[in-house]
This record gives sequence, C-alpha cells and structure tokens, in this order.
Amino acid sequence: MRKIYILAVTLLITFQSVAQKLDKEATIDISGKAKRGYLGNVIVDDSREQLDLVFVTKATNRKVKFEAYQFDYNLKLINKIEDEQEVDKAKSKYSWFNFKGDSYAVEGVTAEGNLLGKFVVKKRRITYSYSWLLGRYRKNVKTLDKVKFETPNGRKMFFLAGFDNDQTGEVLALAGHQPSKGENSYLYMQKMSIMRVNFNLALVSEKVIDLKYPQALLYSGPNSAVDAESDEQSNWFVVFAPSGFPGKKERDPAPDNYTLVEITPTGDVVRTVNFKSKCADWLVSGVYAKGDEIYIYGPGVSKKAGEDYVELVRPTEESKFTDIQIACIKGNAAKFVSATNVDEFKAKVQGVAGDKNPTYYNGKKVDIRSLYVAKNGDLLITAQDFRVDKQGDAQGILYKDLMLFHFDAQGKLITQYGIENEVKKGGLVGGGLADPRFHAARGTILESADGKSLCWMLYIPYLTQSETEDYGTYKVTTFYPRRYPKVVKIDLEGKKIAGVADYGDKEYFLLEEHPFVEINDGKQGIYIGESKNGKSIWLGKFDPAKL
Repeated sequence: MRKIYILAVTLLITFQSVAQKLDKEATIDISGKAKRGYLGNVIVDDSREQLDLVFVTKATNRKVKFEAYQFDYNLKLINKIEDEQEVDKAKSKYSWFNFKGDSYAVEGVTAEGNLLGKFVVKKRRITYSYSWLLGRYRKNVKTLDKVKFETPNGRKMFFLAGFDNDQTGEVLALAGHQPSKGENSYLYMQKMSIMRVNFNLALVSEKVIDLKYPQALLYSGPNSAVDAESDEQSNWFVVFAPSGFPGKKERDPAPDNYTLVEITPTGDVVRTVNFKSKCADWLVSGVYAKGDEIYIYGPGVSKKAGEDYVELVRPTEESKFTDIQIACIKGNAAKFVSATNVDEFKAKVQGVAGDKNPTYYNGKKVDIRSLYVAKNGDLLITAQDFRVDKQGDAQGILYKDLMLFHFDAQGKLITQYGIENEVKKGGLVGGGLADPRFHAARGTILESADGKSLCWMLYIPYLTQSETEDYGTYKVTTFYPRRYPKVVKIDLEGKKIAGVADYGDKEYFLLEEHPFVEINDGKQGIYIGESKNGKSIWLGKFDPAKL
C-alpha cells in the first residue's frame, strides 16, 4: 500500500491558554516497521505501573508481526518485544486484534421507505478493507436491489426508522401499520411493528407497539454512552411526540405527552415511558443510558409548550432554538424534565481569565454532543458552535468555540463554560480541506476520585494531514486533523474554571485512535502522540492535581 502525506500549516494563531509543562514527558524513536504499521493497542497495568504500546507491523492472511514498547509510569522505556504469531493464535493472544484479511464482505439487508413512504427491504453489501493508517477496517456500504419480503400476515406498512447491524447483516426496522378499509386513518402513527429481519429475509421476530394516540417520530438512535467504533451492541432508543396532523378527535389532547421506547438489539421492548416535555418542539441530540437511568437531551423551543404540537417540518442544528431540554427517565417513570432558556446561559457564562466575552449558547448553530454524569450527580453536556462555509471549492461546516454546560442533578443550569478555539485559519497547502476547522474538536472527561473537580480533556485540531492509501484497484484519500491537547479544569464545588493549559508545544500531536489513557485508577493519565514528522513517539504524563 502506498502512502502520500500532505501537511497543512495553520496561520494566525493567538493563545489564551498557558502552555504548561506536564508532570513528565518523553520521546522515543520507533522502528521503521512500527512507523509503517500502526498502534494496535495500549495496555495499562496499574499493578505493575506499566504502559505497553503494541504496534502491528505486518499482517498477512497467515501470520502477524507485533512490536511492543514497554514503559514504566515515569515514561522510561524498560523493554522492547517483537512477536510473530499465526493469525488464529494472534487473535487468541491479542484479543483486540481484529484482522480478518485485507478485505472481507458481509451480505445483509436494510429497510427504507419508497417514494410513498411504504416499507421496503433491500439487499446490501458491507465491504471491509483494512486500513494501515487507521489500524481498523474501512467500511463501504452499498445498497443493492429491492427484494420481496413478506411482512407479518401480508400487512402493508410504512417505514419509520431502521437500525442496521453491520456485523450480522440483520436489520431492526420500525414500521407503522397501514390501515385497512374501515380502520383508523392514522393507524400507521399509532400501531407499529419492530421487525428483526436477517440476511436470508427471514423474519426472526416481531414485537408490536400499540400507542394510545397517533405519534410523530422525533428521534431514533443508539446509546451515546457506547463507543460507535466498538463491537459492543447498543440498545436502540426511539422518541415520539403527539402528532397534530390528525383532527381533534383522534390526536392526543396533551401535546406535551412524549414517549420513549427502549429496544434491545434482538428487537425486544425493554420499556415504554411517557413524560411531559417542556418544549413544544425538540431536536433530540442524543440519548445517554447508564444503569437504570436514561438522559434525553437537545435544543428545543419552549414557547407554547403544552399548547402546540410538533411541526411537520423538523428543525435542524441550523434552526433557531430558545432552550436546552433534558429529560431523565429512571425505571419506568420520568425523574425530571428541565428546560433552560438561552438568556440563562448568557447570564451564567464563564470564560478563562482575560476573556471578557466568552462564547455562550444563544440557540444558533451549535453542535450539541456528549453528556456526562459526575459522581455527585451533576450533568455536563459538551458542545461546539459552528458556521456553514459556502465559499470556495471546499464547503461545509467550520467548527468554532467550545462550550461545556454544567447542570445540577435535577437539570438546573449551574453555569456554562465558554472556551475560545484559538485555531483561526487553515493554510492553503493541500486545498480547502486542509483547514483544521473542518474537523470538530474531540475529548473526554477525567473526574477526580473525590468528585470535587474534573478535567475536560480536549483534543484540538491544529493542522491537517492528508494520506492516500492505494488498494490496487482504487485509492482512498483521507483528510484527518493533527490535534494538540488542551485541558480545562473545573472546580465542581466552587463551580468555576480552576485552570486551563495547552500541551505538546504544537510540535507533538496526539494519535487519532489512541490519544490518551487513564492510569492509577483514573487519578492521572498519559497522552500518546508523535512528532510532527512522525519519526518519534511522544508521551506526556498528566497529573490533574498539578494543574
């Protein structure tokens, strides 16, 4: 496989954060074989205070070669190990190793609606090609021809939503029952089937949801607490709102009577829960489920809540909103529902020292992302504002400043932290896609053991790298960002920013697949990156207590 690299520089940078030193730093030159391969896994052993970086240096359909660099927690290299295994034995010894050959395909099915919205099933082929750049398979999904599928009892249905399983080729489909002569005209919005269909077009199971009133589908998606790149199967969450489309006699008299349905990967209904929305319209950004609690969150409009039904034309992230709504479901009932107006975000915004105008949520063009539940029950939602760039050859979303919404355990806003994105402009090398602002910031949260503080570990795009992989019959070019680490420390007791720091000196950049690992039971962590030219591995030990 041939690799071509293009680096794009970043211009016009200003800095608010203090470039601080990490607890410890180390760089080490790795072998040419490791450079040409990829970092397959990072192993943390707190009992031995040891960190292993395991590179996959070569793989065929028969044998695999590994190269492991072992460090102590002072980042001193203590050992280097080379290993060669047959593929089957490698999978047994290295459980994370998922190599199944250069490429393989999974035959499957998917469900969708035709031009009239009627339920149809189509064959599809998922082709996996191994990327040595990413250390995982690239997925290419091709939808094929429509196939004949017999719905239960031959009933005609309307497609509502689908949840494809790319590993098994199965599909879970939610479809509304088309009314027969003499039946309720809005039956398809009220009586629905969850059908599990395998790649042989066999109906594995069917579960019927029978709602009291016609409903509009607001959201369909997996548990945001489950890593989308992992093999772990997530439950499926569907959110409904009463539809105002039917007449007064047929529709729910309470427009705020929303419904959550939780579905297992095998198509079983875990629970169906009603709750009162405080927004008349709501764009659900995600559903976070952990234990017996489910959090549904996203921007909404509270005006005329309880009076107006949801609009037929659904809002998007570019729409104007007035609130952030959070609904918490515990067991089979609503624990709380809160809606916070944009004026409250403006009144409670905090920035870093010296920032007189920190960015706050104003209801416009904000990408609302993950939710985190702190040890004390506080809720934190990460977000990043954006603008739509329609200039030049490369058009799309340019990501801007970062926000962290801090709510108490009942969804009441405590404060909002606004963090300026200091990367202002991308260079021209590599074309428009070289602008690092085309890539969203990533990150995670590292909470202290005593629950008194946490660190928002941000991975900020600073420049862009382009790499072309040659697979013989075709080539794939990937633009991906080189990120530097930024940390925002939050004092949960004082409800304020306790410190901000940048690391890496813009000379070392985080590995995209393995940027950071926790050590010592989450009390500390180690950044994993490389030099700008890719010749050296960079490690940085981070101790939140020293920030």
